[in-house]
Amino acid sequence: MTLQIISAEEIIQFHDRLLRVTPGVAGMPDPGRAEAIMYRVLTKLNMKV
Repeated sequence: MTLQIISAEEIIQFHDRLLRVTPGVAGMPDPGRAEAIMYRVLTKLNMKV
């Protein structure tokens, strides 16, 4: 299985697309949070390898 890394911008775009069909508030008050979350996940993945 190949892991494909996506950017923080892509995460926000995906989030906004989901919100078009589900309840919620579009956008993110602090877009840097998406990048922080992405790096947290990558760090956890690297620790398990």
